[in-house]
Amino acid sequence: MRRTIVSAALFVCGCASATGPSTETRPCNPLAGWADVAQASVGKYLIFGETHGTREGPLAVQEFVCQVATRPVLLAVEIDSSRNDELQSAWQANDETSVGLPEALRDMLVNRSDGVGSQAMVDMIVKLQALKSSGADIDIVAFNGARDNEQAKRFEYLPGQEPHEAAQAENIRLAAAKRQYRHVVVLAGSVHGQKSPVKVGDVTFEPMAMKLGLASDVVSMRMETAGGAAWNCRMKPGGPPLDRPIVHSDLDCSAHPLTGTARSEPVMTLAETESRTFDGYYFVGPVSASPPAAP
Repeated sequence: MRRTIVSAALFVCGCASATGPSTETRPCNPLAGWADVAQASVGKYLIFGETHGTREGPLAVQEFVCQVATRPVLLAVEIDSSRNDELQSAWQANDETSVGLPEALRDMLVNRSDGVGSQAMVDMIVKLQALKSSGADIDIVAFNGARDNEQAKRFEYLPGQEPHEAAQAENIRLAAAKRQYRHVVVLAGSVHGQKSPVKVGDVTFEPMAMKLGLASDVVSMRMETAGGAAWNCRMKPGGPPLDRPIVHSDLDCSAHPLTGTARSEPVMTLAETESRTFDGYYFVGPVSASPPAAP
């Protein structure tokens, strides 16, 4: 099952009377090139494959959603899908001064010290919720992993990490089918955003981007940086003994140097890679590490 893809013309025509704050009055600061990416992804799934644990990755997505939210937007975030009901309750709170949403998010991310549950992601969600409270048409969904035992069992026959990827994709598709969204924006780790199979050891699996639908239904952007630092987990020198599984104490979860790419100004652009793994990239410039929201 995949969501129905509606033409750009129908979206523009059908949503012309939609209410929402004008982009002229909003403090949006999207990357250069955002308009071409927005136009190419109307009625499709737009994946921003990030390097987890930076401040700049979620910020780029925040500013893009801010810019396009004069029409219905669904934001899919890599939070445990079993916590989606809690996320919806906190998201719908109308009191902009309430600390309910940040507290709820930190509770949902308490076990994510690997850069996924960064403070930057919490800041992004909180700021977009405030924008929604001012009239922007933004919905949200937590899509990460199986939402229940039934979904997990249904995909357990798939190889390697593919059950996880398939559950992610289904959770996004189901949420996207609830409304006629002009944009469905997904913030995920770059591996999930690949449009080609991933091989780990002797096992090959299809990432979430390949499970969402036809390749033409998905626009996937790879994050590039000018270097800096990102919060992630790396194996401590020496590694664990071979006779036991890896545990958290074997890992160094902290800010680590990140090698960058030589580009000029921050930009997002459609430029299909030779292997067709991504449809383009978004270059955010130098990056700084964003620690876990719930250490």
